[in-house]
Amino acid sequence: MRRLLGLGMLAVALGCGSGGTGDGTGGISGGGGGAGGAGACVPVGGKLLSWFENGARQCAISVSASHAVSGEVQLLQIGGGVTSGSFAFVITTMGPIGGVYTCGSSATGFPSVLANYNGTAATTCTIDVTNSGTPGVTNASGTFTATFTGGIGVPPTITSGVFDTPVTGS
Repeated sequence: MRRLLGLGMLAVALGCGSGGTGDGTGGISGGGGGAGGAGACVPVGGKLLSWFENGARQCAISVSASHAVSGEVQLLQIGGGVTSGSFAFVITTMGPIGGVYTCGSSATGFPSVLANYNGTAATTCTIDVTNSGTPGVTNASGTFTATFTGGIGVPPTITSGVFDTPVTGS
């Protein structure tokens, strides 16, 4: 369990970053680019992670996702990078992952939910997991929102977040 939580915390702390066109039309592997663009985000290699940051569309150009199981403990980690930084979240539960989660931990420590943007932990977040994903079978999918304080510049408010991506697992 400590190994799973440690891996998840590392993934949130590191985040992802990469280059893109910034206009929503290009980027790595012909993907959805970075910030901007009026249309919907295009999955990069079958991986979709997008959100609105302070009203501006963000399409991740680099996405990682894992769903790990160790006994009764399950961990879902989703992260992605845009030209202006990275966003990631980790959910750790006792039993199957699915439904609505909010940032923080319960009195028992499970579920535990963390969200991170450019190294700053979310003040509040809501993550609705419709499918936690099965490696090689089904994508992890759902929606999310988050608010942040502190950091550099205007603290972001993330709304209308969507993820639909294959997962790795253990």
